[in-house]
Amino acid sequence: MNRKIAIVAGTLLCLISFLYGGTIFEDAFNNANNWVTVSGAPQTNCSGGLYNVIVPGGQQAIIKNSTALPAQYTYSAKFKVNTFPAQQAVGIIFNMQADMQCYVLFIANTRQYTFGKFVKSGSSLSFQSISYGWNSFISLDNNTLKVSKKNGETSLYCNGVLLERLTNSDFSAGNIGFFIGGGINVSFDHVLVTDQYKKGEYVTGFRDSFDDNDIVGWAPINNNPATVKSEGGVLKISNVNSQLTLFTSGLYKNKACTTIVTYKGGNKEALYGVNFFKMETPSITKSYLFWINANRKYAVCHTGTYLPHGPESYINGTTDTLVVSKDYKFYINGKLAYDSINDAGFDFNAVAFNVNPGVSIEAQIFKVGEPGGVPIIYSPNSNHVNYNPHKYLLGGLGLIYDTRGRKVASFEGKGYHEKLKDLSSGPYYIIMKGKKNHVIRRAIVNIK
Repeated sequence: MNRKIAIVAGTLLCLISFLYGGTIFEDAFNNANNWVTVSGAPQTNCSGGLYNVIVPGGQQAIIKNSTALPAQYTYSAKFKVNTFPAQQAVGIIFNMQADMQCYVLFIANTRQYTFGKFVKSGSSLSFQSISYGWNSFISLDNNTLKVSKKNGETSLYCNGVLLERLTNSDFSAGNIGFFIGGGINVSFDHVLVTDQYKKGEYVTGFRDSFDDNDIVGWAPINNNPATVKSEGGVLKISNVNSQLTLFTSGLYKNKACTTIVTYKGGNKEALYGVNFFKMETPSITKSYLFWINANRKYAVCHTGTYLPHGPESYINGTTDTLVVSKDYKFYINGKLAYDSINDAGFDFNAVAFNVNPGVSIEAQIFKVGEPGGVPIIYSPNSNHVNYNPHKYLLGGLGLIYDTRGRKVASFEGKGYHEKLKDLSSGPYYIIMKGKKNHVIRRAIVNIK
């Protein structure tokens, strides 16, 4: 999937250091000799480069490796969960003591992560939670969990995304291991421990052009049953029974968001669009909604307090470009809706597609947290196309759409200019389609 999480230059240097750091332990699971069960009665076997573990229902298992961890290290484990019962968890253990006290990072099939510790309570171990949260980058099957520690600072990752960074120094050394909850069937694929510390940065930007058949980085709240597919540059959402909030996690304070949405059918009064929200518990604690519908109405509101305005002539009701600026103003096809949010600056930790029951939509592009945010709007002062190649056009492949969402031309290199000359007066959307992982650039060009 053509996406890029915004990463600062310092993180890249840290990653390079990590990649070339000294390896303390690595296991590609050609055999199971490096691992021993210290709690529970799991079934284990090693085959085809996989360490397979099945834990009977009603039990939990702790599996240990004797590798001694230094004061500074990064420990990662790649695994696939084949059976993932509700209210169960699987994860990694680190800084395990001789009496089995240790830290643990697990994930659950609700895409929740929990960081905590097992401590002695009499003759048995009890779990104490230190921190937890939800993250859209946690998968329901394939995951890589990673922990990096240095001088008491602990950074937690899943699938390359920083979940949390905190300070805790109860256990300063020890061993590594796995934790597997009851009824879980999991296959561990690769384990790596290096002597480097990976600090990382939180996600503050996200881009998706929906090129591949997956929705990595997206998750529905409450396991909504709506059909969601990503293919051929389009995200398809067929939502029938209940409201869908399909979110991506990140720190989005004062971040702009842009997407192009197309109404495909269903209830014309049903609203759909963009939702910024804060999730601190299993429910959303604060939410701002930016919605339109096929009857050309819009709503800009706090959760539960919306009243659609319109219809408005600048809303197509077919294909529309929705932009939320970094100060939370709502632009529809380049037109500023008169409503706005008064308390801009709130610390949102997710942004989402929000789709009401009974409507189906498609999205072509989604980006949040990139520089700018409001599409570049050119206002010509003569009877020709007004453009600035130094600000926008870098060459490449692209498409041109009219305001009804119809593709009217395609171009290569800087040939967009000649194609625009052949079009009638009015606004058009230019969408640059770069190579894999390149920035997608867009402008609204007015022709007179």
